[in-house]
Amino acid sequence: MSQEQNKLLSIIIPVYNTEKYIEKCLQSCLHQDLSPQKYEIIIVNDGTKDNSFEIAKKIAADKNNIILIDKRNGGASSARNEGLKIAQGKYIWFVDSDDWILENCLANLVYTLDINNLDVLQISYCNVIDGKTVLLKNPLMNGTSEVMAPQDYVNSLLFHPGIAATIFRREIAIENKIFFDEKLKWGEDQVFFLTLFYHSKRIKRENLLVYFYFNNSSSITNNTKPEFFFDIYDNLRIIKEKYGFTFHLSRSLVWILVYLMKHKNVDIKKLNNKLIELDIANFSRNLQLNNGIKFKISLYKTFGVWFLYSCKAFYSTVRFLRSKIINIFNIWK
Repeated sequence: MSQEQNKLLSIIIPVYNTEKYIEKCLQSCLHQDLSPQKYEIIIVNDGTKDNSFEIAKKIAADKNNIILIDKRNGGASSARNEGLKIAQGKYIWFVDSDDWILENCLANLVYTLDINNLDVLQISYCNVIDGKTVLLKNPLMNGTSEVMAPQDYVNSLLFHPGIAATIFRREIAIENKIFFDEKLKWGEDQVFFLTLFYHSKRIKRENLLVYFYFNNSSSITNNTKPEFFFDIYDNLRIIKEKYGFTFHLSRSLVWILVYLMKHKNVDIKKLNNKLIELDIANFSRNLQLNNGIKFKISLYKTFGVWFLYSCKAFYSTVRFLRSKIINIFNIWK
């Protein structure tokens, strides 16, 4: 068997303007308990404008298991696709170049995949926000499941669409020609992984906290443009009609629209059209939703678009008062 055929894992790292973080990312991928002959690190430079790729090249200079790809900027989806096309590993793991993984974690991950004959393994991860480690609030995301079929797994609410959370068998993607849709601005990871899950047979979640997702206060969900959520909503409706996963996707569709009710920049008319199109009151009737979401849906059912305008006014007032209180507190300090 050739060395290429013997690779157990391919770690694919798109690189774009992360010179402050990429060394930590690469060192974490190199300080592992798997022989360098058994895994490869594919670094895809996506037209970075800083010194990220130069740093990567220096680190790779004396490493036989690092592959460098230099390409024009095309976005993270394009970079991941380029890495996936040349990967030789039995399994694939996408790691972002400003994140890092736990040292000496790869052998256990590969063992878990092999011993359970998995097509997909989902793992735990934590956010690193302004230097602080924050665990996911959903206990299901930090748990362990049995080996499950894709419909059962996704509809049980164990599924997480994030790049960081998923390691998968390469041949599933290659044989079914599953790549990231480079036309999508947002939500491309959901489309990719739900499509991958549809073509898989054995999926499992394991409580292995080995991925550290770097974030900051300027990039968390509360500051994301509403178009991000509208695009994800449209993508999920397409996936729901094509592949099913009805329970999970139905809840996701409802959550997105209810969340947008409090977004400061949301287009009320566009949101109202989506709510009417979905017929949210009837659509959500048999879903397991928390009381806050149910209450908002009932108010929308009663007052219609006027409830949306009142929501926007209410949350704008709350944000204004909160900023004033913070300013006063800072002055007192």
